[in-house]
Amino acid sequence: MTSRRTSFRRTAIATAVTAAATALVVGSAPSASADTIWNFNYNADVTSTIKKLNQTVNFPRGSAKTSINLSTRQITGSVTLPPASTTMAIAGLPLVKVTQQVEQVGSVTGSLGDASAITVTQRFNIRITRVEALGIPINLVPSTCITSTPVSAVLTGKLGGFYDPYTLSGTYTIPKFKDCGINTLLLNLAIPGPDNTLKATFSLKPGNV
Repeated sequence: MTSRRTSFRRTAIATAVTAAATALVVGSAPSASADTIWNFNYNADVTSTIKKLNQTVNFPRGSAKTSINLSTRQITGSVTLPPASTTMAIAGLPLVKVTQQVEQVGSVTGSLGDASAITVTQRFNIRITRVEALGIPINLVPSTCITSTPVSAVLTGKLGGFYDPYTLSGTYTIPKFKDCGINTLLLNLAIPGPDNTLKATFSLKPGNV
C-alpha cells in the first residue's frame, strides 16, 4: 500500500509541474485543497516581434508563478516582466529609443488538454514609458501613454520532459494608443496592428521539486 501511495504521489507531482510550466505568465492561485492545487515559480524569458516595425523586443528575464488544479486541469497565473527598451524607427522619424512596460490585466487562465497540449489566454496593456531621440535624453511621451484597450493573446504549447523548459507562443493584435501627448498620432501610425508574435519560455526556479 505504501508503495502505491508513493507512486501515485510522484505521478501527481510530475503532472502538476509539467502542466504548470505552460502558464505564460503565472501567479498565485485561488485557495483550494492542498491535495488538488499545486503552485510553482518560474523564470520567464519573453520576446515579442512587432510586425509593422519588423522589430523584436527582448524583455529582460522576468519572474512567473502558476497554479494548476489537478482535478479540473485548469491553470491560473500571472507574470512580472521588467521594462524593455529597444531602438527603432517610428513613422519615418530618425531612430529613437522606446521603453515599454507590460501590465497584466486579470489572471492568466488556461487548461491542460490531451496529448500534453496546453492553451492559455493572457490580457495585458502596453504602457510606453519613454520615447527619446538617440542622443537627446528628453522623454517625448507622458506617463499616461498606454494601449486604449487591453491586448488579448492566446498562447499554445506542448509539454515535454519533467525538468525541461517549456515554450508558449501565439499572435496578438496591438490596439491603438491613447494619452501619448503630441506623439499619439505618430505612435498609432507606427505600431498598432495584427499578427504580432509573442513567445515565452518558462524554466523552473531552484527549490520547486
